[in-house]
Amino acid sequence: MLYISVIVLAAAGFVIFSFAGGFVLFRFLCIRSVYSARSFVDNAAHVKDEKVITPLLEAKNNRDERSFEKVSILSASRRLFRLPLAPLGLSAELRLQKKPKDFAVLVHGFSDSARGMTYLSQAYYNCGFSVLSIDMRAHGESEGRFTGLGYTSADGADIALWLRYLRGRFGDDIRIVLHGVSMGASAAIQSAYGLIAVKKDFEAERKNLKLVVADCGFFRFSDQVEHQLALFLSSGLIQRYLFKCIAFAASCLNFFVNGFFFTSHNPGKTLQLCSEHADFTLLLFHGSSDTLVPPDAARQLYEAARCPKKLVFIQDAPHIGSWFYDTKTYMDTITLYFRGKNP
Repeated sequence: MLYISVIVLAAAGFVIFSFAGGFVLFRFLCIRSVYSARSFVDNAAHVKDEKVITPLLEAKNNRDERSFEKVSILSASRRLFRLPLAPLGLSAELRLQKKPKDFAVLVHGFSDSARGMTYLSQAYYNCGFSVLSIDMRAHGESEGRFTGLGYTSADGADIALWLRYLRGRFGDDIRIVLHGVSMGASAAIQSAYGLIAVKKDFEAERKNLKLVVADCGFFRFSDQVEHQLALFLSSGLIQRYLFKCIAFAASCLNFFVNGFFFTSHNPGKTLQLCSEHADFTLLLFHGSSDTLVPPDAARQLYEAARCPKKLVFIQDAPHIGSWFYDTKTYMDTITLYFRGKNP
């Protein structure tokens, strides 16, 4: 009887420990007030890389605010503890050419904002694109307490609504490149292939897409969460098992708050199931020295895609560093594929 009591107490203690760790992890991943104050990316290698962070901050802090128009829409439907809630107000920056026809829609990464994408916005504008740079829910000037983590029915659906906004305002004949970075890359894939390509409600928006660019996106969110834990903690056999338990607990919390498990957030599976009939190209960029999202994720995404596709590794680039390490290759590749001149 004593042994049974010890086993039961140990099991109960382990469950309590796992859910306590899962609650902490959920807060850092999903709650705006927490990751805005201290994000796990704050100490990542790319933040300390002068070749990346210096031009990024210069573009962000020295831009001409008069050239950006603030626009807003309401988000897709959302739930809290499985109960329907009112839509959120979403914000974006719009920078127009004199005759807007070709658009770049930019989707930032975790704990970033449209303002942080100014370097890329300027690059697209210099190439003749009008640019819509969005703040995802619970980021930048958009409303929300909980991030959508790039999931299909959250950020993916919001992106589709932004494409509808552009189509409604600028006409049916506009052409769009949808460009996501890091978490935004996964959101772009989930929107373009998991939502727009399979939902008749967004059939019109699909026709405007000419290119989807995914820069340093993950293949499966649950794997990425465990990888993040391993980066900050020891990765022995016992620790890896604990990571899985903590990640599972955080995933359960996210299901009750945001409506999906981490395992459901799978851009790779979305490409496998939904990309076959897409007539727009998927262009994947990844830095060869990315430690935050392993380069193998890009290879997995490439292999999963059943559509026109191209994978470009930028030598020595860290996470989100591909543009900064080889701007010419990066932008030349995008413009060539957008114009249908696939090398």
